[in-house]
Parts: sequence; C-alpha cells; structure tokens
Amino acid sequence: MLRNPPAGGTYIRCNMEDLTLDSFLSLWGRASGKSPEPGSTMVIQLTPEQYIQMWGEMGVEQASQWRLFEWMAANNQVYGGTYEKMMRCQELMAEEEQASLVGTEESLRRFDWTGY
Repeated sequence: MLRNPPAGGTYIRCNMEDLTLDSFLSLWGRASGKSPEPGSTMVIQLTPEQYIQMWGEMGVEQASQWRLFEWMAANNQVYGGTYEKMMRCQELMAEEEQASLVGTEESLRRFDWTGY
C-alpha cells in the first residue's frame, strides 16, 4: 500500500541499488557461488542490434529501455536533476516497509542456483 501517493504524471524509479553490469555480475558470482573470485566474470559490449539479434523480443524491450535511459541522461532527466516528477520507490513507503527491503546480493543469495 502506498503511504505517500505521488501526483499524477510522476515517474517512479523502483530499484534498491544503482549497479553497473560489472558490479551486478560480481554480486551474482559471490551470492550464487558460481563465480566467487574477483574478476571471474566479464562484461562485453554489444550494439543494441546485436543484443536484439541474440535475444529477440526480450532484446527489443531491453534496448528500448537503454534508449530511454540514454535520452534521460542526455536531457538531464535523471533523479536528482531537473526532472521534478521523478521519485524513488522508497519515498512512497513507510519506514518499516523500507527497513524490510532486501539488497541485491542478499536477494541473489536466497535463490537456489544448483540447477544452473
């Protein structure tokens, strides 16, 4: 339940942490035990077109999100910038609800990775 409903037209960022792909993979490697050593994962850069070719419709959706984020950054439309109608989801939650949130690494630790 929202404790502090936003005004209409407000964009809500629903993430616990801001992570790069490299930092996420490091968290995943430690949490899953699949790649626990520092530097044991690697990020390679693909064009959106290559990503779409690999992942099909899911790749199209992901690429559209990347384009939105690039546009937002280029136009200073980021949280903390000039865009007043951007909020973090935590701002809509009561303190006790915020305290119950689980970070990325802990969340990944709770998943059963044995089949992967």
